[in-house]
Amino acid sequence: MVCDGRSLPCVDYPELFAVLGYVYGGADDSFNIPDYRGYFLRGIGMGTRNDPDIGQRSQPPGGQGASDGVGSIQPFAVQTHEHTYSSAPAPSATSPSGTAAGAPSVASTLTTGGPVAGAGQAQAVQVSPNETRPLNVYVNYLIKFTYGLLPLLR
Repeated sequence: MVCDGRSLPCVDYPELFAVLGYVYGGADDSFNIPDYRGYFLRGIGMGTRNDPDIGQRSQPPGGQGASDGVGSIQPFAVQTHEHTYSSAPAPSATSPSGTAAGAPSVASTLTTGGPVAGAGQAQAVQVSPNETRPLNVYVNYLIKFTYGLLPLLR
């Protein structure tokens, strides 16, 4: 079944309702399945420290789940980083290129710690000191098997 956020009757899908409950929304006699359209899936961290920004996670939309549990959402982020760049003097009537005759081409050296303002429009970006990541949702990756079909591996 496609995880598109649709609402399903509890009586028609009792096994699925027993697993999901109202984590992704719903009430009374219907429940919602998750809506994973447009998200990257990220395996739940479970204390492994593979999600250094776990505190930025939020509950599933419309749901009742934990903010650090299956279905929780985390916004995209760009990891904080720095670059050294040089600025040159402004152009003038005697120096159209911005550098006076005999003067060094570098006026100062600056370091960025975030987005540098420039021409055009800027968009707000979540900045993280730990990682660059796409918008993602926590999932459990599972393997379904039946003991009776294959011999036990030891």
